[in-house]
Amino acid sequence: MNWYLKVFRDYFNIEGRARRSEYWMFSLYNFSFATILFIIDAIFRLSLNFFPFGWFCILYAVTSFVPSIAVTVRRLHDVGKSGWMILLCLIPFFGGIWLFILLILNGDSQKNEYGENPKFESKDEDCSNADYIIQLVLISTLINVLIYKVVAEFINSEVFYKFYKSINYPSLLFWSIVPITLSFALKDKNKRLPFLILGSIYFLYTMKEVFDTLKELLYNWYLFS
Repeated sequence: MNWYLKVFRDYFNIEGRARRSEYWMFSLYNFSFATILFIIDAIFRLSLNFFPFGWFCILYAVTSFVPSIAVTVRRLHDVGKSGWMILLCLIPFFGGIWLFILLILNGDSQKNEYGENPKFESKDEDCSNADYIIQLVLISTLINVLIYKVVAEFINSEVFYKFYKSINYPSLLFWSIVPITLSFALKDKNKRLPFLILGSIYFLYTMKEVFDTLKELLYNWYLFS
């Protein structure tokens, strides 16, 4: 929780560097809080008629947007990259994967052009600590995606349904690769295998959904052509 609060204390700060612990622990809490608010909006039907999300989700997104950008810029600085690399996310699919890989890399062990090494305990980040953070992010990712999918099925909103269908498969394609990518980042091979298996199962499930949808679209196109 301290890392999460630290990011908000550095609300507008895009100078210096942010270690992996700071970025990923903030992301973990940020993702979890957003999901909780999303569920609250869904349960109490607070979603807007013209927008799929409710007031709680929107207010939190607006509040956390600037510090999220700032900590991402500082994380890129930590690996010796310009903060402008954040614009990789604008490149469909592959840009997001490239940016994601940069964000899980270990930072420069020595001082770089953006400042001193932010690791205050030692020059080398403790491997078990890094693995612990990655495991938390992996579990959180899988759980949050599952919750999002389940909740979406029960929301009686045509606007949300259309929105969900439009982003579901592109986002699933991206998130299906995340667990596999993070699995390889684990230094402990014994821990890597179960996450790799879970990630692969999720990836195959995603591919099945995507191909089923494409098959349905092609069939409908054939009928009406």
